[in-house]
Amino acid sequence: MKKRWIPVILVSALLVFVTVPLHVYAGKVHTMEGKVSAVEPKYNTVVVEVPVGQDRLFTVGGPLVADAVVKKDGRSADLEELSSGDSVVVTWRSTPNGHVIEKLIAAPR
Repeated sequence: MKKRWIPVILVSALLVFVTVPLHVYAGKVHTMEGKVSAVEPKYNTVVVEVPVGQDRLFTVGGPLVADAVVKKDGRSADLEELSSGDSVVVTWRSTPNGHVIEKLIAAPR
């Protein structure tokens, strides 16, 4: 009699894992170091390539949130002041629509 509950438990567990909404995972904030590969001030967007192991890059790209912090040389900066090749620390999170950038801190060249 106890063994007949095993399939019910397995199916229930599977349904929980399959139906957990993606937005549960979307709110996690990540901070990584990388290099700016593209800046598009017109669309308030930046792309950062982050090294993740030998010869592998992770691309973080998306729009800046409305209250994003952008700094260069230790002071507040506009997105236009960043350029391709700048080393940055990027703070970002995933949303159902993609990445959004919360903070960009550029290291002095």
